[in-house]
Amino acid sequence: MRFNIHILSYKQNYGKFLDTVKKGNYRLLIKNELKMKDEFSDEWKKNSDLISVVEALKNDFPYLDFQITRLLYILKSIDKS
Repeated sequence: MRFNIHILSYKQNYGKFLDTVKKGNYRLLIKNELKMKDEFSDEWKKNSDLISVVEALKNDFPYLDFQITRLLYILKSIDKS
């Protein structure tokens, strides 16, 4: 159940962010589509690297299982979006 709450929270925050973008509060910094795809792929790589590190931490620190699992859910929900 917690996993679904994190995904819903992320999607709601992302929706609010898109609304502020549509209102014109932000301007587009990357105007070339190829550069934008490169930026997205770089971010996905960083996120997958973070997931690997956090999974290793989960094995090393069993007393922090709840906090680390929560962080993993957040990172994985971002990865699926």
